Amino acid sequence: MQDSIPSFSVNIRKGKNARIATIRSYAKINWFLRIGSQRDDGYHNIDSLMQLVNLYDEIEIYQSDSHDRIECNLDIPTGPGSMLAVLLETVRALHSSLRDIRFSLRIRKHIPLAGGLGGGSSNVAALLRLFSRMAGVELSQKVLLETSSRIGSDVPFFASEVPFARIRGRGENVIPLLPAPQAHLVLVFPGFGISTAWAFAAWDEFAAGRKKAGPGRNSVIDKYNESPSVIQIESLIMNDFEKTVFSAYPQLKELKKELFQRGCSRVFLSGSGSTLVGVVREEATAINICRQMKDMGIECQAVQTLTRVPEYLYRGNSEGRKGTCPTR
Repeated sequence: MQDSIPSFSVNIRKGKNARIATIRSYAKINWFLRIGSQRDDGYHNIDSLMQLVNLYDEIEIYQSDSHDRIECNLDIPTGPGSMLAVLLETVRALHSSLRDIRFSLRIRKHIPLAGGLGGGSSNVAALLRLFSRMAGVELSQKVLLETSSRIGSDVPFFASEVPFARIRGRGENVIPLLPAPQAHLVLVFPGFGISTAWAFAAWDEFAAGRKKAGPGRNSVIDKYNESPSVIQIESLIMNDFEKTVFSAYPQLKELKKELFQRGCSRVFLSGSGSTLVGVVREEATAINICRQMKDMGIECQAVQTLTRVPEYLYRGNSEGRKGTCPTR
C-alpha cells in the first residue's frame, strides 16, 4: 500500500534572498510507449507506463527582492513561454498569497537535457507542489492534473505523487499502478539530446506511410497487477519512437547492441530519447556495465526504480538540509 504523505508547511521568511526550501525532482523512464492519433490540439494521444527512478535534480528556492530569477548549471529555457515561466504565472493565478512575492530558483541538474527522462517536467511538478503548499493549499487531484497538463504533457505524472502509473490521453490521464516493479537499471546518455517536437514529427511522417497499427497491448497491461515482477514488466517493454529515432541516430542502435553484449536482459529507449535504458538483475552488474561504458567515453549511470515516492519530494526545508528516505 502507498505510504501516507507527511503534511508540512513552509513559511516565507522575511528578508531579501532568504532560503525557503531545497527540494529534489526525480527522473522517469517509459517501460512502454505507444503513440496514438494526433489530437485537435496538435498533441498526440499516448499510452505509456512511467516509473520514477532515483536520479534527481536539486532545486533551491529563495525569496527574491524585485523580480524572479532562474539559475541553472545547464543551459535550459527560462524566458517567456518556457515551462518554468509558465509555472510561475500559473501558481500566482492559483494562489493570491503568492502574487506579490518574487522567487530565485537555483537548479542543479543531473538529469540530462532532452534525454527522454522528463527532467524539465519533473522540476516544474515539484515546484508546483511546493508553491501550492507554501500557499497553504492542497490541490485536489482533479485540479492538480488539469493545471499541470496545461504546462506540459509529462508534468501530470510527476505531479500525481505516485511512483508508477499508466499514462493516457496527452498525458493528463494518470492511472496509478501498484505494486511498482523493483529493478536495477543502466542509463546510457549518448552525448546529445533529441527534440520531442522533432520526434513526433518524424513519427507522423513514418506513420503516414504505413498501414493502420494493429491492436495494442492493453489486455497485457491491464493484467500487470496479477503477476507483478521485473520479468512481467520486461514482457511489456516497447517504444514506438525507436522505429524513427534509431533510423535518424544509428549510433543509438549500436549502443543498444553494446548493452546487450555487456549483460543487459532488455534495452530500450526512454520517451523520445536520447537515453537508453538497460535492465539487469543485480546492482553490481549495473555498476560494472557503467564502468565499462565510461571507459569507452560514454556517460552512464546505474540507478534503481522507485517503488514509493521519497518523502523529501514534499518537505520544504528552510535550512536546505536533505532528509533521508529509502530509494526502493
